[in-house]
Amino acid sequence: MAPWRYRFLALGVSGGLAGLGGVYLVTVASSLYREGQTAGRGFIGLATVIFGNWNPWSVTLGSLVFGFTDALRTRQEVTVGVLLAGLGLLFALMAVRRGLRRNWRGALLFGIPAVLMLAWFWLVRLVPSEFVSFAPHLTTLLVLAFARQRLRPPAALGQQYRGAGTG
Repeated sequence: MAPWRYRFLALGVSGGLAGLGGVYLVTVASSLYREGQTAGRGFIGLATVIFGNWNPWSVTLGSLVFGFTDALRTRQEVTVGVLLAGLGLLFALMAVRRGLRRNWRGALLFGIPAVLMLAWFWLVRLVPSEFVSFAPHLTTLLVLAFARQRLRPPAALGQQYRGAGTG
């Protein structure tokens, strides 16, 4: 299949999925459209594509991470505290693993958040609802700020489409 056909197919599929998302917001999440109904999720979607380096599998993984933080809004504050402790243990495990490989920088990058999360769990146990509602945006900012990768956008990004037989 010619590259321009892939572009049109991808554009059609992404437009259809965006339309389904809009239908969900208007019919299921609320009975009518309201200003600010998307609550900044467009920025998170764009950040997911950039974080995923325009790779469909990486974008899927990133959307699961950001979707998880967005879904925390529906949980009770105690549950979020327990999830925070689990994430802290996972980060501690990653820090130990990096330390055993003598990757001190990686161990520090995982160790500091692990200590902070576990200390929060031991001392406070509750996560304020304001923090929970801001978690998707904070996650987006942290991932984009600290993810060390080379962004390689598609070579034809920004170029106009050419139909069959024109190029």
